[in-house]
Amino acid sequence: GNWATQGGGIACDYAAGPTIQDNDITGNRAVDPGSPISGEGGAIFCHQASPTLLENTITDNTSDRGAGVYLASSWALVEDNELSRNSATVSGGAIGINGGAPTVRGNRIRDNTAVGSGGAVYLYVASATIEDNTIASNRCLGPIPSGETPNTTSAFCVAAAPSRNETISD
Repeated sequence: GNWATQGGGIACDYAAGPTIQDNDITGNRAVDPGSPISGEGGAIFCHQASPTLLENTITDNTSDRGAGVYLASSWALVEDNELSRNSATVSGGAIGINGGAPTVRGNRIRDNTAVGSGGAVYLYVASATIEDNTIASNRCLGPIPSGETPNTTSAFCVAAAPSRNETISD
């Protein structure tokens, strides 16, 4: 797979608005060899962007935060994707959201892991809409890395928006 410090597979930045559709994005990683905690978006990283992520299969990616998708101050639409077997060493096994107002709808989010928080989805200071997703068998492995907020559920760490119409199971 590919690797970068941000967006091991795909990165979009500053007002970019790509449509990313019908791709298999697998085996990528976001790491920074010079820092103990800094890789974001193993498969996809977007910063101050408005991408549309549709009907992708995002599997087996790794990073510190948002191993499948990491959205920083972005207004993304993440819809009808399969996010599975992604692994974060800190937070957001499938999706990490830090700021912005993305919509996460109709995705299948299964078998992802995070060491600290949000085995499936990690939210921080965001006004996200999260609806009609199937979220199953995601795990937080603990212990909580230094400086991170502990999580009480394996699916979400919510410092932002509620979810609705979710199917959430172990």
